[in-house]
Amino acid sequence: INAEYMGDVTLSFLSDLLDQSDGVLRKRMSVQAIERNSVFTYARLTSAPTMDAIYLIVSTRQSSPLLVAYHENYERNTAIVPVALPLHSVVDLSFDEGRRELTLLGVFNTQPSVVRVTQLGTPEQSTNQISLECSDCSSPIAIASQGQSGTTLIAYYFSSSSGIRVTKVSGSERESASENLVDPLQGGNIRTKKATAFVADWDGDAAYLCYSDGVRPTTMIKFRISTLSISSITRMNIAADKPEIIIRLNLDAEKRLLYALVSSATMSVTTFNLFSLIGIEPDIADTRGGTTITVRGEGISNQSSAECLVGDVRLPAMEVTSRYILCEVPPFNGSVVDCFAQPIAVSLHAGQFSNDELDIQRADTPLPQSASPRAGPLSGGVVTVIGSKFVSSTWLSCRFQISNYRSYVSPATYVNSTAVLCSQPVLSEPAACSISLSVDSQIYSPSAVDFAIVGQAAGASASPQLVEAQYSALI
Repeated sequence: INAEYMGDVTLSFLSDLLDQSDGVLRKRMSVQAIERNSVFTYARLTSAPTMDAIYLIVSTRQSSPLLVAYHENYERNTAIVPVALPLHSVVDLSFDEGRRELTLLGVFNTQPSVVRVTQLGTPEQSTNQISLECSDCSSPIAIASQGQSGTTLIAYYFSSSSGIRVTKVSGSERESASENLVDPLQGGNIRTKKATAFVADWDGDAAYLCYSDGVRPTTMIKFRISTLSISSITRMNIAADKPEIIIRLNLDAEKRLLYALVSSATMSVTTFNLFSLIGIEPDIADTRGGTTITVRGEGISNQSSAECLVGDVRLPAMEVTSRYILCEVPPFNGSVVDCFAQPIAVSLHAGQFSNDELDIQRADTPLPQSASPRAGPLSGGVVTVIGSKFVSSTWLSCRFQISNYRSYVSPATYVNSTAVLCSQPVLSEPAACSISLSVDSQIYSPSAVDFAIVGQAAGASASPQLVEAQYSALI
């Protein structure tokens, strides 16, 4: 159960506790430990189903922030004693149910401060405060989020001069080298901009922070948690003359999806991928299809439902790891002049494809017609292959096929659309072979040119040994 109420609003807290199995109302409770008709500046309810608990953090103008724990015995309506928090106000919180830890970001003596409440609901429950000393900050803006290891805390607050500043805290100490400025805000008064949503994807080493001044659409920054460096910036749009404001983020780490609750002319949910694509190898493929490409990325997880989208053709992924996805390129039936770019996208779940604007070049199969010279020595050399439909590619290669079970592949040097240079292999004995070409080092041309690898001449003689210079002669 989550709720936030900001501003001068008089509230009487009521919470309906529903049984998760049948949705039947089991009990109605009110917060008895807080003075009725108080002016609340912050309130948040966080549920912990596995701990059979509900935690309420509330800040009023009449008192310091309080933590009210309804743990185990809340159905018996037992009086609950609130715990005062060493903060003057609360900005946001993060709750790690597995570690039974609650982390809050707020203000104490005008300075941004972090409070960790550990071992919730146990006799060992304790409260620790970490001051984020900042000489040029205005008020903090969200968000504290604790990592799975329990050793890293990310806090975000405005720098009064430059933008959003990020501070990473490990254990109980701030890492002095980890401060970094994130996306200096452009336009408007910096103090009017507020963080509207935040979520950390610890599996993908990424965090997403949304901010807006309420007039312009939300800007969402994705950055690496380990380095605090920006990975990407997404700016929302104007819909029906209303700015799109992201007011909540939630992620599904298993499906690698990020859900954004967007407020504009209407309320809607926008889905983003938690993974991103970096590059493709090879970046060119024969139009006949069959090339296996490696799509490298970040934040990928092994999903049996992963798909590849090449142009408008959807294919199941061949292999998925945390760093790459293998896809087989289908045949291309259109016409190709030199090269043609086809978009590549990947989905890990439910057809939610990436939009990283990656392309793969498609090229016709090269047609080798002759080789010069037609034979070369055992020590190797360079062969010029003449033909048509040659394209410049870092993956262009030559294959010297000696038998069905023996071949040698070497990089090819592009000269022009009718000539390439091939490096002949070094052999220990003569062999007859054929040379074929490939634009992607995988799919080779069905046509090939004959070539012979021969040894040094032995026992050679000439007859006649003498001819007259002014006449042509056959020797």
